[in-house]
Amino acid sequence: IQVHGRDYAGNHITKQSEQVFAIVGDSLSVSVGPGWSLWGAPMVPYVGNMADNLEEEINGYWYTYGFENGGYTFDSTLSIGHGYWLATLDAANVGIHGMPLSDDYSQSLNIGWNIISNPLVLDVSVDSLIFDKDTEMLGYSEAVDAGWINTIFSYDDLGYEMPSILKPWTGYWISVLDSGVSVTYPIHKGVESSQPARMVMDETSWNISFEASIDGAVDRLTVMGVAEDATNGFDPEYDIAEAPNPPGGEYVTMSTYHQDWPTVLGERYSKDVKSPVINGGYNEWIFTIETSSDEVEITWLFEDIPDEYEIGYNYTDGMFFADMRAIESLVVPNGSELIVRVGAELLASESSDLLPQVYSLHQNYPNPFNPVTSIYFDVPKAGNVNISVYDMLGRKIKTLVNEHLNPGFLNVQWNATNELSQPVSAGVYIYTIDAGNFRQTRKMILLK
Repeated sequence: IQVHGRDYAGNHITKQSEQVFAIVGDSLSVSVGPGWSLWGAPMVPYVGNMADNLEEEINGYWYTYGFENGGYTFDSTLSIGHGYWLATLDAANVGIHGMPLSDDYSQSLNIGWNIISNPLVLDVSVDSLIFDKDTEMLGYSEAVDAGWINTIFSYDDLGYEMPSILKPWTGYWISVLDSGVSVTYPIHKGVESSQPARMVMDETSWNISFEASIDGAVDRLTVMGVAEDATNGFDPEYDIAEAPNPPGGEYVTMSTYHQDWPTVLGERYSKDVKSPVINGGYNEWIFTIETSSDEVEITWLFEDIPDEYEIGYNYTDGMFFADMRAIESLVVPNGSELIVRVGAELLASESSDLLPQVYSLHQNYPNPFNPVTSIYFDVPKAGNVNISVYDMLGRKIKTLVNEHLNPGFLNVQWNATNELSQPVSAGVYIYTIDAGNFRQTRKMILLK
């Protein structure tokens, strides 16, 4: 393609290219929504001060964060290739005056977490990025396998994702495991829409992918699994670190903690792949749930798990493991530790010798519910047990259990009726367990 351009002053130029290209001026703009955005400018700004670029463009309150030395900092400088958290109260149209790039762009990366942005006005495929260290050059997947980098995350209104394409005006997290690494963004490279490959499934490999969600936020990145050549330590080609939490607003994360893994990316990991399950044994993952909400709903997808494996879960005392294949979702309180085991002979049953060690009242499931929910509770020794439901004013609605029970992992259902078997109204209810000197309460939500 050959393009001939002429401006109002009569200046003209002719360019020819066999590659994808864009024709741009020195003034570009983009729309940003209210709240938090990962953002960056795809040009070299004429003025490097953030306020000079944004003050007249955004009406009302705004500010930007950078990221240095493992923490957020107020950043007043706008630089090409750098990403920023941009906070605005209202939607805005942000314009930048500067010089777009016409060649490949390279930038150095710090060891640890970096916020970058696509410096070009064209989309860039993650697989087309070139990483350089000590004069050696590798593509994205090769740099991951070599232990130079770990992953790239994008951010939308709900949470983080793993992108296949880097968009202009958009910031990204990139995690770097080694020093002296730089990245080059090629200006002419075909963009592919495929997701970067991290793990090839075969008969010795399987995984479970999770989604943890609250109103206004979701964690879509949590994965546990096994691979034939994986270890139970940190494997850069399989394990992925959890990105730092956004600086404000709603958030939810579900991650495993590994204080013993010698990386610079922190202790939290969103993807944790172990060596295969040994014959007759099991593998265990412990996920910590952190959120701005009181509760988190968790769903999952099984991929290629052998039918003979049991999949057990527990988020209370680590003793009794229920069948994860039997349910499709789970609601757990903030701060919970969800333990998942995969292997042989994991699940307790009526014939099991396993008994609870302490009294415990678990979160009902489903929650919210309409009109029936199950309440699970643990009884470590024989005795009288009372389980009752109250409204938020403390008035007793219904007694569900009031009898002598043998020890075990037990449950009872409530069908949203009172003592007269009349339906109760929607709202928040409290349920309690009283057994000897033990008393515990929890809340549940009835929908109509």
